[in-house]
Amino acid sequence: MARAPLDREAWLLENVLVFVAALVLLLTYRHLPFSRLSCTLLLLFFTLHAVASHYTYSLVPYDDAAR
Repeated sequence: MARAPLDREAWLLENVLVFVAALVLLLTYRHLPFSRLSCTLLLLFFTLHAVASHYTYSLVPYDDAAR
């Protein structure tokens, strides 16, 4: 989703916290295990966040995906 976002600065700003969170999760996975449901929900959130940050939240083409 980093390839050709509508606004690269906004994309980076919106994803810095996601990158930090993913790094913390990777570094602490043995000491702080999460359930499969928690991991699935985090993956879903990160995926939806990546899509929304690619287009910026207000310009996501929801109508195109529904067709």
